[in-house]
Amino acid sequence: DPFLPNKIMANRDEDIVRCLRCFTCMAERAATSTRRCTVNPLIGRELEGDVVYPAPVKKKVLVAGGGPGGLYAAWTAARRGHQVILCEKESELGGILKSEQALPFKHEMYELAGTYAKFCRDAGVEIRLNTEVTREYAEKEAPDALIIAVGSEPLVPPIPGLDGENVVVVNNYYLEQDKVGDEVVVMGGGLAGCECAIHLGQAGKTVRLVEMRDVLAPDANVRHRPLLLAEIGKYVDVRTSHRPPTGPCGSQKRASSAPTRTETRSWSRVRASSAPWASGPAPRSWTSCGIVPPLSGSSATPPGSPPSPTPSTGATTPHWIFDLRKHFSVLILRFHRKVHQYSEQESRQTRRTTQAC
Repeated sequence: DPFLPNKIMANRDEDIVRCLRCFTCMAERAATSTRRCTVNPLIGRELEGDVVYPAPVKKKVLVAGGGPGGLYAAWTAARRGHQVILCEKESELGGILKSEQALPFKHEMYELAGTYAKFCRDAGVEIRLNTEVTREYAEKEAPDALIIAVGSEPLVPPIPGLDGENVVVVNNYYLEQDKVGDEVVVMGGGLAGCECAIHLGQAGKTVRLVEMRDVLAPDANVRHRPLLLAEIGKYVDVRTSHRPPTGPCGSQKRASSAPTRTETRSWSRVRASSAPWASGPAPRSWTSCGIVPPLSGSSATPPGSPPSPTPSTGATTPHWIFDLRKHFSVLILRFHRKVHQYSEQESRQTRRTTQAC
């Protein structure tokens, strides 16, 4: 929080945006040579100013989704003077951040949702809980602008047994902790699965982590991942290169090609009293609110992408589009950095010339 000293002097501790300890700042410096912060979008752009100017025309803005994205968008729109209504279909704000409250070492992320919610209320945002934004609801409110921030949903493949009573989706773990016994298999070795496995191991449970790829947590950043794997080595029995007998694409299990703490065994030998599922999120359909028309264009799907939904559920944006956006964003950031460096060089040269004269 760049305004931390001022907030402390003013006794506004509840307004402090606390560090999440996610290492994004250090990882982005190493990966893209830029400064980034998960909770401070202005970092590295301080010269552009931090003043939010009022909009020339006040508008009515409807925000669908009370997660971190929706809350921040609503707060920004309200600071610009707009009339903002934020709708959340559940009884609590926070979105995906609500699931972090069950992990002690990630509680700061859960607290972030409360901080953003306070900012919205202080800015005059009207918050409506237990309210889902449908086409009819949006037409009734008739906003000038509609912001869809409905987030993602867990990607759960159609594997037999995943609908059992002892299976918990990792996003719902904070609601169903009592269903997790002492023998646990965590299926999915991405960032969420690894963090869940570490938490359960620290709680004294016997944890086996099953991942169909030959690496763990490829989605963790370069600073976070080594520390994460070190904790995995303390508490978790790892099984990489494991595939279910019948996966989403009919794939079969294959032999392990990576060293793990134990020898890779048959999928049928991996048993437990509880099985948290953590295969990662998939973006919700942009048409889930029944508002945005389906995307036009080719129906071809890149290899590895999930099958397209039926017409009745709406069209989703393929994952590769989001990947392209990410890569383009990195290229643009690098371009701006080069332009900034060139401008600084020109400025230094001009000062030297002026001093010499």
